[in-house]
Amino acid sequence: MTFQSYIWLSDWGTKFQPSVQSSLLSQSNAPSLLRCSSSCNLNRQCRTFDYDSSSLLCRLFDGTLNTSNITSSVQTQRIGSVTIPTSFFNNYGQPCSKCVEDRYLTCSGFGTCECPIGSCWNGAQCDKRNNFNASASSNISNWCIRMYREMFFRLPMKHMVDRY
Repeated sequence: MTFQSYIWLSDWGTKFQPSVQSSLLSQSNAPSLLRCSSSCNLNRQCRTFDYDSSSLLCRLFDGTLNTSNITSSVQTQRIGSVTIPTSFFNNYGQPCSKCVEDRYLTCSGFGTCECPIGSCWNGAQCDKRNNFNASASSNISNWCIRMYREMFFRLPMKHMVDRY
């Protein structure tokens, strides 16, 4: 299966400031902006990266530009953002046979393709929980069914039987 994404690049002189500190996935040295963007693209959790061409520091984040800040910085720093087409999530809710080799969906205990643990269905694609605007939906069941399913299936069967 072929996967494609698009990389948006900011102007030089910008730095990514995530709204949640735990958004940082990794930081390492990269010889170029291209190598840093490739590292982000290879990590299915990565949505944003920043790169400093002076120090060669490449930082990968799971946060998005919509939920974080872009700040002015030295001219050697630049931000990149990975955009994944929503068509890559067309198999959401389909039988697991449709997402065997899928990078962005996983097979759930219900036998259907769903978002990986730590992300939620936002109506169009999987989105990290703290990137999703929960206030946009008045019905909590539409916010993140995956989170509750995972919690339910991780309970030992004994505890479920004892409750009924």
